[in-house]
Amino acid sequence: MNSVSRQVVRRLSVDTIVAAVAGLIFLLAPVFANAQVATITSIEEGDVLNSGGSISWVLDSDIEISRWQITIGASQARPTGLYTSPMFTGSDPFEVTVGQLPADGEALFLRLSFLPESGAWVRAVYEFQGTDPLLLANITTPVAGTELSTEQTFSWSKGLSLVEQWSLTVGSRVGAGNYFSSGIRNTSEPDPSQPMVVALPADGKPVYARFSYRVKGAAWIRNDYVYTAPAPVEPEVAVSPEPGATLNGYDTITWSTNETSIKRWIITVGATEARPTGLFTSGTRAGTAPMVAELKQLPADGEPLYLRLRYLSASNEWRQFDYQYQAVSPELLARITSPAERTVLSDSPVFNWQSGLSKIDEWTLSVGTNKAKRDIFYSGVRSYSGDTPIEADIPSNGQTVYVRFAYRY
Repeated sequence: MNSVSRQVVRRLSVDTIVAAVAGLIFLLAPVFANAQVATITSIEEGDVLNSGGSISWVLDSDIEISRWQITIGASQARPTGLYTSPMFTGSDPFEVTVGQLPADGEALFLRLSFLPESGAWVRAVYEFQGTDPLLLANITTPVAGTELSTEQTFSWSKGLSLVEQWSLTVGSRVGAGNYFSSGIRNTSEPDPSQPMVVALPADGKPVYARFSYRVKGAAWIRNDYVYTAPAPVEPEVAVSPEPGATLNGYDTITWSTNETSIKRWIITVGATEARPTGLFTSGTRAGTAPMVAELKQLPADGEPLYLRLRYLSASNEWRQFDYQYQAVSPELLARITSPAERTVLSDSPVFNWQSGLSKIDEWTLSVGTNKAKRDIFYSGVRSYSGDTPIEADIPSNGQTVYVRFAYRY
């Protein structure tokens, strides 16, 4: 007696058993009655089936069904365990959104089961491909394992994933967001995958990024990445004017550093190297460009001046840099050049003056019978338009007069 051979035919709704007995072939009754064929319309068999993908199907025959269900598994013999849809009625749309599926590039088997109004359950199995993990939502830059910069741009792509919500955290521990946290964002927002710039310390330590996303009908998926923070750099500062230069009391100090993400900074000026304070302070300022301080009313005595720059780095360390300058000599600033002091004046002397290294917006010249008065002559406040001589009327009575030249910038 010949053995019995059996064959499962894809897309057929029934199993057909063929038996050969004594050289004769008989067609036995189908396992499931009312055999029908159904077709998946939303995706071609053999294509990639993504988490959150939509499955639509139609019956190839005009029959009425009472219930239907879809399951997905990793084996053709038992296509269950990875996803099970609700049990739908025949009046429900023939469509379902699948949940989270493996992203390993392996085969996936989908079984469609439906129950005709009269008859037994009908089942058909279809084969699809699991998604390659590189094609799912993931961080595209930087590449995992690389060394980052102190101002690192993170970019991501949804790939083939039907992403509804996502978040990115970057921190010093797995899952931490002490360096950056995007919060939960919706992909309906404008430019959902716009690059994000993250400020990182230059300490050479591990940096952990977690990109999480959720597709429709599925739980959150978390992808963890490990990087290396930039190696520590020796802080360098460039300051202008160059150290050693002469300061006239109204200079502009500008500075920059090779470190990024400066949080706060302050400049002070003093007369001693040990304590460079007391003559000027910029006050604590935010670490955003431009790094500029306008000096005001420094001494004009030709003596040394000591400037201290302090700033708070991205790694919360205060860094200090000290520089020495020279105070300007009084003869280099704005002053009367003639007539010479303590000389006898004519009754209509012309006073010549120089702006020198001083920055002048307005100026006045007064003559009085004592230092506090201007009862003999007063020019009034004038806008600076050059070192213009000025003539004054002085009584010819031999008395001492006091001349004051004042200016401001």
